[in-house]
Amino acid sequence: MNSGQAMLEVKDWLLTLRPDLEDISPDLDLVTNRIVDSLAFVELVERLMELSGRELDVEAMPLESFQTLAAIRQHYLSCLDAA
Repeated sequence: MNSGQAMLEVKDWLLTLRPDLEDISPDLDLVTNRIVDSLAFVELVERLMELSGRELDVEAMPLESFQTLAAIRQHYLSCLDAA
């Protein structure tokens, strides 16, 4: 699996949280637009650990690294392209 495929899985999951949306652009703020709330954030971190195959230290993660799909891909899924 590469980062693009993993990103599609994340995006598809996020769309299940907001069935009123047809798509989520890579630069849409997921927090401001209420796509990810505190409960969804926990599940998002778990999904990212599963997809990336690595542990993530939530306390060391800046909020900005989760604000958009583009940031998530850059910070947490780009490692899949090097594998």
